[in-house]
Amino acid sequence: MRLTEDRFPSTSSAPAEGSAGADAAHAHLPAELERRHSEAALRDSEARFRQLFEKIPNISVQGYDAQRRVIFWNPASTELYGYLSYDRLREVLLSPNYGVNSSFVGNGTPLGANRNAARASCTSGLSPFIAQDSYTDDCGLAVAVDGTVENRLKQDNLQANLQGGLFDLPYGQVRFAAGAEYRRNSLDFHADAALTDGSAFYETVNGGFPQASTAGVTAVREAYGELLIPILSGLPFADALNLEVGYRASDYDSVGLVHTYKINGEYAPFEWLRFRGGYQSASRAPNLGELFTARTTTQGAVTDGDPCSRGNVTNPVFFGNYSANPIGQTSDLTPNPADTVGNANAAQVEGICRALMGADGAATFYQAGRVYPTNTGDFFRAVSTGANALEEEQAKTYTIGAVINSPFDNPWLSSLRMSVDYYNVVLSGGISLESVNAVFRKCFTPAFNPGFDATTDACQRVVRDPQTGEVINVLVTYGNAGRVETAGVDVQLDWGVRFEDVNLPIPGRFSTNVQFTYLDRFATTADEVAVPIIDYAGTTGGGEVGTQAGSYRWKLFTRFNYSVGPATIGLQWRHLPAIDHVTAVTRAGGTSITGAPAYDLFNLTGSYRAMEGVSIRLGIDNLFDRAPPLIAVDTSAVPANGQLPGGRYDAGNYDVLGRRFFIGASFEF
Repeated sequence: MRLTEDRFPSTSSAPAEGSAGADAAHAHLPAELERRHSEAALRDSEARFRQLFEKIPNISVQGYDAQRRVIFWNPASTELYGYLSYDRLREVLLSPNYGVNSSFVGNGTPLGANRNAARASCTSGLSPFIAQDSYTDDCGLAVAVDGTVENRLKQDNLQANLQGGLFDLPYGQVRFAAGAEYRRNSLDFHADAALTDGSAFYETVNGGFPQASTAGVTAVREAYGELLIPILSGLPFADALNLEVGYRASDYDSVGLVHTYKINGEYAPFEWLRFRGGYQSASRAPNLGELFTARTTTQGAVTDGDPCSRGNVTNPVFFGNYSANPIGQTSDLTPNPADTVGNANAAQVEGICRALMGADGAATFYQAGRVYPTNTGDFFRAVSTGANALEEEQAKTYTIGAVINSPFDNPWLSSLRMSVDYYNVVLSGGISLESVNAVFRKCFTPAFNPGFDATTDACQRVVRDPQTGEVINVLVTYGNAGRVETAGVDVQLDWGVRFEDVNLPIPGRFSTNVQFTYLDRFATTADEVAVPIIDYAGTTGGGEVGTQAGSYRWKLFTRFNYSVGPATIGLQWRHLPAIDHVTAVTRAGGTSITGAPAYDLFNLTGSYRAMEGVSIRLGIDNLFDRAPPLIAVDTSAVPANGQLPGGRYDAGNYDVLGRRFFIGASFEF
């Protein structure tokens, strides 16, 4: 199953409260549309560039505009330089020759006057075109910010548990488990002064996002009980029939009283065959971060682009193009019947945009002759906050399966064991952070704003610059609009043999474990109000509402082990099938963006128990040095037109480090 256990806990364990592209074809498009698609590909390539270099851990990459202002700064740059003052860095870069042999003094005081003004120098300058080890220490000191945040998390926990037998029935003893628990979680977060939202408007820090200090407390009081009831035992065609029931009551400070329960059954007609199944109602209360996060700025990825752009070619499933791109007109509003890409309600959308920008901002943004951005993949600043009015998320889980233990005494087959389980999980009211796409759709689409009213809540959360009209930030918050629907089959096979038991002149024992998972459905949305639920099975999609991206239709994980006395050697094989890119299901009309081919990864491990209490372990990860596939490549891009195909590596599902070796030892005293 793809959903984590802490999101769907059983009633016998404590709930996890506090846990904390481009379009495919454009060969025959008119010149105007061709230009738009070219611009879209360029912007998409820039977005992919950002994603790629954000994730490169060892290469420092920065971007500067024509005025030498920093427009990109990846994490490796932060690691190399530390946090930097945007304004002091700009002063150095604006100095002649990128600050070579420059000196500075604060408060506008002339150098040497010594009127309580801090001084700084930069001998080497900070040119991005020289070797980084040529930078002198005084340059680093001149621009560095020693950013420090303090985050205190505390949990007080008191619990009591009791279990035992209650009374006897004809076919066994009724057993129980009961208990009570109190948990109190507290958060006390203090942001650095240079990183505090609301005050760090001048000495802005490169490599960090503004956030505000916050504090909060939540507590829960719980009681639970479980019963294991033997109904039949030791009878023909009824070796065992058991019923397990459980109930938990949780009283949260945040969401009030919550009830969860489970009903599980087990039937074994024979000792070697066992059927099992059950139903469970589970819940998760909002954690400290979801409740109390103060204003925090991040870069929010969008797939719909800027709705106010007359060049936007967005085409999301269920919504289509909802931007200010006028269908049947060029971007300067000249009639063009050949233009079939755009929005029939473009004029109304532009009306909202002009209201949000103001007269001056709209005049600049929609100035005559402007070349509008056409990209759909982009990043906007998202300002997120917690929500005190959150409710618990709920999940309903059905499972049914069977376990077969070998009924044969033959040593080749005696250790054979197989289990097959079907699961079906539906999570509703999922707690998730609202996406920028969701805010845009709630503001600009007739489905949510049929009157195209710029004063709606969603529209007022899109903050645009009154001078340029560009997006400043989008206000987002946590809500209970997430949903997950998933179903599939898990299969596990275990087998082993001791060679002397089958009369083979080989010492030791060989065993294997095979785990196979088939995903029938994996549909998620972080906001089912604005982003309809989509089945991502067989694609790179997913990742909302606490799930994991990469919804492979099936997976195979196999382990082979051979042991002789105190020594064991093992080989692990993980197979992932070919997978489509997420845009295959999110973009109307298909996609030209690649997914990933089939992938196999092997790891070799070994262990040796040298003596009592001393063990040595060693191994080789990625034994055959298998490189990860390059995914998300736009095969429709034409480099001659300035379009880059892009692409990225998925470190979450593929090995991006290559072959590596390890050795270790453990000692028990």
